[in-house]
Amino acid sequence: MSTTTFDLRSSDTLGTADKPAKPSFFQRLIDSRMRQGRSRVAAHLAAQSDETLAGLGFKPEQIAEIRKTGHIPTSFWR
Repeated sequence: MSTTTFDLRSSDTLGTADKPAKPSFFQRLIDSRMRQGRSRVAAHLAAQSDETLAGLGFKPEQIAEIRKTGHIPTSFWR
């Protein structure tokens, strides 16, 4: 004969409420690949001419920000 038991305490009384949840292996892998992808896209865009970037829809101030920081401006995605 087997016995099944349940813990009826709420999750915040189990001591896990004060610990932030650790991202899963797959979430960390996805985040890592996204960072790599963004870095590669930014490096590729930074290597393009101003005319090419303007043709892609970037404004002159956004092109200047790409040249200065090496990152795609957040304002471009809005």
